[in-house]
Amino acid sequence: MLRTTGAKTIAYVGLMLLAFAANGRGDEASSKDKKVIADLDFSWDTVPKFLYISGREQFTGKELDYIARNFYWVTFAIGFGGEDHKTYDDAIEYAATELKKRNPRIKVLYYWNAARGIPNYGGISKEFLEHPEWDISKGLLGFRNGSPIRIQKGKTTPEINVAHPGARRWWLDNAFRVLKQPYIDGLWVDAAGRIYNPGAKKALERGGMWTETEKGLHLMYDELAKYYRKNNGY
Repeated sequence: MLRTTGAKTIAYVGLMLLAFAANGRGDEASSKDKKVIADLDFSWDTVPKFLYISGREQFTGKELDYIARNFYWVTFAIGFGGEDHKTYDDAIEYAATELKKRNPRIKVLYYWNAARGIPNYGGISKEFLEHPEWDISKGLLGFRNGSPIRIQKGKTTPEINVAHPGARRWWLDNAFRVLKQPYIDGLWVDAAGRIYNPGAKKALERGGMWTETEKGLHLMYDELAKYYRKNNGY
């Protein structure tokens, strides 16, 4: 069993019924749908289980054995392995590689936040912080005509200004980099629709940036989807 107290705490364990089968269309599934289903490589003989977990320590060999034996998909949430590794990337590379040694069929998803420039990514985070125009926290909702628009106060976590082409490029380039790693099977995109939170939307509207922010988000996700389809034959 996994320890669930102390420094290593399960943030969330989800049981996902992977209802990809034809998107509810029964026998009318398209050839692309069938390819997606085949690539998932799981069986309904047992319920596919998904693990979303975090903790400051790296897992022991016994814990990795347990995960590899009992779960189909795994996402290590941000902050994972922080006491044993310099960055999240280092922690997930070790854990994912060890899991795939134990179970080559297990799928590992990389946690990538679509709204916040979380500081656990080492050099990636440093690059983000070097561009204040990419950050809408601390009351900034971006730069217009060279001048910052201040709306919210008191925020401390950097937030990605998806209206800015440079911020989108940073987010996408790092997503593409991750997807090329042999131990990563996909992305867990957190806060994917954060701008639609009523408070966030209202703030963006007050600053006159709602339209360009929504457009930027759609452009970012469209490019991510095109990349995935191109590189996976869909």
